[in-house]
Amino acid sequence: MIRYENGSFLLSTPNTSYVMQVNRDGYLGHLYYGKRLDRPLVQDFLRSEEIPSPSVKPGEKVSFLDNFPFEYPASGVGDFRENCLEISDSEQVFGFEPLYKGYIIKKGKPALKDLPASFGHDCETLIITLEDNVRGVELDLGYCVFNDCDMITRWNVVKNLSEKDIYLEKALTLCMDMELEGFSVIRETGVWAREHQAFFTQIQPGVIATESSRGESGHEAAPFIGLVSSNAANETGEAYGFSFVWSGSFLGKVWTNSFGLSRLVMGVNPNNFRWKLKAGDEFTMPEVIMTYSSEGLGKMSRNFHDFIREHIIRSVWKDRQRPVLVNNWEATYLDFDDKKLIEILRTASKAGLDMLVIDDGWFRESKVEPEGGLGDWVPVKSKFPDGFTPVVEEAKKLNMKLGLWFEPEMISIDSDLYRAHPEYALSFPGRVPALCRNQLMLDFSNPDVLDTIYEKIATQIRESHFSYIKWDMNRPICDAYSRYLPADQQGEIFFRHVLGVYKIQEKLLMEFPELLIENCSSGGARFDCGMLYYSPQIWTSDDMDPVERLSICEGTELIYPVSTMGAHVCKNQNDISGRLVSFDTRGLMAIAGTFGYELDISKLSEEDLKKMPAQIRLRRELDKLINRGEYYRLSSFDRRGYRIPGSIAKSYDCMEIVSRDGSEAAVWYMKPLYEPDSRGSRIKLKGLVCSADYDVTVITDADSYFNPDTALLNKRAISGEELMNAGLCLPVIHGDYTGVLILIR
Repeated sequence: MIRYENGSFLLSTPNTSYVMQVNRDGYLGHLYYGKRLDRPLVQDFLRSEEIPSPSVKPGEKVSFLDNFPFEYPASGVGDFRENCLEISDSEQVFGFEPLYKGYIIKKGKPALKDLPASFGHDCETLIITLEDNVRGVELDLGYCVFNDCDMITRWNVVKNLSEKDIYLEKALTLCMDMELEGFSVIRETGVWAREHQAFFTQIQPGVIATESSRGESGHEAAPFIGLVSSNAANETGEAYGFSFVWSGSFLGKVWTNSFGLSRLVMGVNPNNFRWKLKAGDEFTMPEVIMTYSSEGLGKMSRNFHDFIREHIIRSVWKDRQRPVLVNNWEATYLDFDDKKLIEILRTASKAGLDMLVIDDGWFRESKVEPEGGLGDWVPVKSKFPDGFTPVVEEAKKLNMKLGLWFEPEMISIDSDLYRAHPEYALSFPGRVPALCRNQLMLDFSNPDVLDTIYEKIATQIRESHFSYIKWDMNRPICDAYSRYLPADQQGEIFFRHVLGVYKIQEKLLMEFPELLIENCSSGGARFDCGMLYYSPQIWTSDDMDPVERLSICEGTELIYPVSTMGAHVCKNQNDISGRLVSFDTRGLMAIAGTFGYELDISKLSEEDLKKMPAQIRLRRELDKLINRGEYYRLSSFDRRGYRIPGSIAKSYDCMEIVSRDGSEAAVWYMKPLYEPDSRGSRIKLKGLVCSADYDVTVITDADSYFNPDTALLNKRAISGEELMNAGLCLPVIHGDYTGVLILIR
């Protein structure tokens, strides 16, 4: 619902409200975002007596501008706090003063030009137009209120209505001025193989920021920032969440002054950004999705999950049962040929898998290190003397599907494409470019590059009928000089690169509407809503050790649905951590994700091979629950001391997915380190029906689900009231790194 009354805008979802007001001089101020209001605000939250408008006190305009709670602040005219928009011209004159011009309210949600964005029908859109007549520039602030969930989205469009070119030096999407006494900021950081670690920092005067300047979000940051009250826990207290629908460099920042007033901003990172806006042109900023919860972080997460499933993911695979696959990367690394893949295919078919994914190494000679061939994208003769044909024919015989790994944004110096078109790579004239994994970055601002790479990918899909592709990105952008763009547009490279990624993926889905894309970036370095617009799943981390994944998955699940998270069963002894974990536990833990295998199944023991069909069958039976169920975080385990403020650190990790009607649930439980002479855990479940009776089965392996007599625990007719309020008593689980799956029906 969107209402306008006496200069005030009230935007309301089922449980939240967002309020703005235009003051007497035409400045748009932010008043409130929080629990739903059923009546307009009557108090003077703009504090016009304390900070009079310039028409009342013209001699103190700077003081006003530096204290007013702007809905969208710009630089250069007197607000010295963190700003969102910086505009210059060819004379390097800065300054932009946005004043209210008008608004429109309309049904539905508009698409954003060249950008991924939320969509929906049961929603309303508000466009507030601000203008600077001196600059000849208009700014449309876009808001969409989704009536089926507690989510509001924001985006902006800058329009150059003048007769001369201007330059956007900074163009952030979101600003919110708030009083956040006692709140903490949530950021997600990490490194390769340890992505999405959530950290909490209490707000105090100064800056708390999360950002990336790498051309992607990177392992060190995620395009998300959250706020939680001092009494917040999983299901209590206040929580705000802001997620950026963008797959490149970004900035999220909370700036707090000495009065305790905080300004939160989010958008495209101004580092390496400068956009030329020609006379008559416009620039659209990527969207931010935001939510408020008065029921803790758990409700915030469920709001994000529901919204992403219903209003971000478009793939035809969103609600379908996705293929259970085997990926040959950790099975073979670069040392394989078509005969080895056929061997894996045959074993996979016997075990009941649906697909083989041919990973890194099908396009180059090396068996040890990535050295050349990127950009050509043709099967290398030493591994595939007859191309993909033998593998394709064998897959047809076995009724198996095939997938293929690509890294389309990179190019090797040792490639036919680079030898023919060195200008396709980003590099400064006269300087040897910096390599990463022996790779250079392609210039995705160049349409010829996009057309060339698209055709190479599409050719392989057309000729060999691949039904899945894994799109990887294994290095950041540097040496950002384009031989295609003119001198005054070199600052557009980082932004245009991401637009190029979107363009190719959109084009692939137009030509191959049934194609399943899984995005990846050296693991989980580009896990964001922009990528989910094109692919229903993203590779979560290269670290598949189920113990290491506890904190990785918890941080990811804070924002994204479990159904979007790539999860595979790894080797008995994990190649990254060296940890030994049983095949049963690896299987049960990977079921909470897209599910597949990443090991040489042709070398599995007979005992483990016999367990695979049961694991696959169990994952398929839980498919609807995992895809559509509601997520609850019951406890956290993290040896680095991570915990939600106000919560108690526990010795076990526990996560629940429950059906919307409360008729069934699955709970994943792991106590990584066995404690001698300890007692079993008691866990309190969520989301069940108090008056209903449930059967509870605790299994340590998939076989025991189909043979309940062998289950660790099998209880009948326990009330939902008992399970939620008194809890479920688990027996002592012996051994380190042992996980169980609890099924409640």
